[in-house]
Amino acid sequence: MSATADHPAVLPGSYDPKIARVFRIIARRMIGKAFHAVRLTPGSLDRLDSLAAHDGPVVACLTHAGWWDPMLGLLLHIERFGPHGRDGVAPIDKAVLENVGIFKKLGLFGIDPDDPASKDALVAYAVDRLSTMERPTLWITPQGRFQDPRAEMEIRPGVSAILSKLENVRALAVAIEYPFWDDKKPELLAHITAIEAPERTDSTVAWHRSVSSSMRSAAAELACKAVSRDLAQFEAHLGGGGGKTFFVYDWFLRLKGRNTDAIRTRGVGS
Repeated sequence: MSATADHPAVLPGSYDPKIARVFRIIARRMIGKAFHAVRLTPGSLDRLDSLAAHDGPVVACLTHAGWWDPMLGLLLHIERFGPHGRDGVAPIDKAVLENVGIFKKLGLFGIDPDDPASKDALVAYAVDRLSTMERPTLWITPQGRFQDPRAEMEIRPGVSAILSKLENVRALAVAIEYPFWDDKKPELLAHITAIEAPERTDSTVAWHRSVSSSMRSAAAELACKAVSRDLAQFEAHLGGGGGKTFFVYDWFLRLKGRNTDAIRTRGVGS
C-alpha cells in the first residue's frame, strides 16, 4: 500500500518538467517584482550543480524566514536540477495546495498542519517518493514555521527521520534572508552549504544533530554577510542593478552637487 493510502492527510503531487519550465518564467517575474536582487554567496550554485547528477536522493533544508523561501527553492530546482532530469517534491499546507492546483504539477504535496498524524504522514510519503523516484530532490523547511533569522533556530525532527530512512542520500543547508539595503525593495540573500552525513546514517538523532548544526552555521554565516552589506560577498543571480534611494532625496543631493552613490556607500550619517 502506498504512503498516500496509509496517510490520508497527504494530498499527493507529481513533478511535470514542462509545467516547471513555464512556472520558471512566472517565478522569476514574481521574484523580480518583489526584490531588488537575488544574491547567493560564491560557491552556492556550484554546490547545487555538483549534486545535479547524483544518482540518489537529495534533501535541501531551507531556513524559513518568510513566504518566499519555498518559491526560491522551486526556482533553484527548476533552473539547476531540472535540466539534469531531477524530479522535485516539497511539502506545503494542504489547504493552499487545494486552492492552487498548479503546485501539484511542481511536485508539491499537501499536509494538514493541524492533523496530529501530519508528521508521520510527511515522513512516510516523502520516504516512499524519494525511494521510488529516479534521482529525486526534497525541498523542505525543517523549522516548520516562520522564524526570524536572528532568533535561535529550532529544527523539527521530521527531516532527520526522512534522512535516516534513505540510502545514498545527500543533504544541503540553504540559509535565506530578506534584508533592506540601498533600494526600496529588499534583497533576497541565500547561502548554500553541504550537510555532512553522520557516522550512523540510520539514526534520526544523529541526523538531527548534523542538520541542526549545519543549518545554524549556514544561517550565522549568511547573517554576517548580510550585516556587512558588501556586494563582493555575493553573486547576483537575478536583478542586482544599482540601488535607488528615495528620488526626492537623490534630487536634493544632486542639487547640492553631492555624489549619491558615495552617500549610499558611506551612510547618511558619515
